[in-house]
Amino acid sequence: MNTASRLRATEASRNNASACWALRAAAPETPYHGSRKMRQTAVACLLYAMGRDSVLPKRIFGYIHPKFHTPAINVLLAGLVGLIVLELNVAASTSFINFGAFSAFTFVNLCVIAMFIRQRREHGPSQRVVPHVVFPAIGAVVDVYLLLHLDGKAKLLGLGWLTLGVLYLTYLTRGFRRPPPEMDFVEE
Repeated sequence: MNTASRLRATEASRNNASACWALRAAAPETPYHGSRKMRQTAVACLLYAMGRDSVLPKRIFGYIHPKFHTPAINVLLAGLVGLIVLELNVAASTSFINFGAFSAFTFVNLCVIAMFIRQRREHGPSQRVVPHVVFPAIGAVVDVYLLLHLDGKAKLLGLGWLTLGVLYLTYLTRGFRRPPPEMDFVEE
């Protein structure tokens, strides 16, 4: 193959690559891509609601872009996290998600037991023990067991994230002397 033939082949290859990208950009989105954009939008809206209600810093998370009328900082933040997550393999990302789910379920089960104890003190022994203590205790034990068997990196990152959350809650409540801020689920 001579030099002129190589140049023509290289140019054709570049044109094909450009055409592929153009087709990809013009092609209808797959359900996966649409779902990914919806998740990013949902996260941005949730962060905005938390910022608006001062659960997160209002100046950053409650910001609405004056021209586009969207929570632009939150959209960019959700997109940035999404780009970082693309570097994770499925096992690592699943472990991170599972850490959050299992720890949340553990706390929910413990809260059911705590509410049972609090209401029992206030109203007497009117509630049944099995659905309000035994089942949540079993659920909490199973969740902790599952947490202990997750990937080590997921546990380390999850515990760090949980620690940051508790420290931030301590700050918001001034050392748990004030009630935590609550979200108002009213659309604007």
